[in-house]
Amino acid sequence: MTAAALAREPHKSHAPAQTGLFEARDGGRVYFEDTGGPGPVLFFIYGLGCSIRHWKYPMAHFRPQPVRQVWMDFRGHGRSPMVPVRQRLGIPMIVEDIRELCAYLGVEGAVFLGQSMGGTIALQLANVAPALTRALVLLASPGRDPGLTMEPQPLMRWLWNALIAVTQVAPPAMLPQSPAHLAANPLVMGALTEIVRFGGFNAELSKTEDIDEYVRGVLEVEPRLFFDMARDLVGFDVATISPALSCPALIVAGAQDKIVPLAETKRLAAALPGCRLEVVPHGSHCPHFDDPGRVNRTISAFLSDQGILLAP
Repeated sequence: MTAAALAREPHKSHAPAQTGLFEARDGGRVYFEDTGGPGPVLFFIYGLGCSIRHWKYPMAHFRPQPVRQVWMDFRGHGRSPMVPVRQRLGIPMIVEDIRELCAYLGVEGAVFLGQSMGGTIALQLANVAPALTRALVLLASPGRDPGLTMEPQPLMRWLWNALIAVTQVAPPAMLPQSPAHLAANPLVMGALTEIVRFGGFNAELSKTEDIDEYVRGVLEVEPRLFFDMARDLVGFDVATISPALSCPALIVAGAQDKIVPLAETKRLAAALPGCRLEVVPHGSHCPHFDDPGRVNRTISAFLSDQGILLAP
């Protein structure tokens, strides 16, 4: 759909704000929030081991504008109920939960914003539900198995695959539950924060409280769920679906990203015809934390150019 057509597309009447648990067709439940409003709809999807707080700066940026913001906690995350011990949490399940939640909320078209694995989810959603996807905004998103390229190689490739293999064969009862109690240990919390600071953020720009918040969120996720989703990342390659993707797309990448190096981001961009690539020179795997103002303005300009938002 062209920018002019998007601009002419009428928005529905004012949707009411809603918050609660949505039950999918298979009986699983997810917590969601919908700010309501006349649209357009911005649906935020966070990444592996994250929470919706990972989108707090873009969400705050768009809140004063006439947009409708929607998000959900994956099963077993945040305020969503736990996943039964013998049930996997795969990316296809998350994609289907998003589709069903959109149908429940009466959302017929949305901009899906995904960060890291959230971008992989958004890509797969656009592939199976093109009519639902008005545009994609992908932040530091892998176009294939991140274990192949995350630094340092080849250590990370071996470690990534080994952890996934162990959790795949281990009986569910033997895997540890949520290690959230570790957040109360200042030594453990301090060590994890420093590892994440230098591995996933720009250590000189990102706020310590933001990194602490991310680490606490990761510790609340059961390891088995973390590696369930990671296993699906291993089997993903955008090259297998890109011919079917035709919606407008913006990719925001950090030039200093150690998880999804810039060369991988350029590979993803090359697979998406007509997409826009914006590189943040000082950005990490979390450019929206390193330089929120720049990233937010970039997203706004893209949505304005597509006729989805009014120009500021």
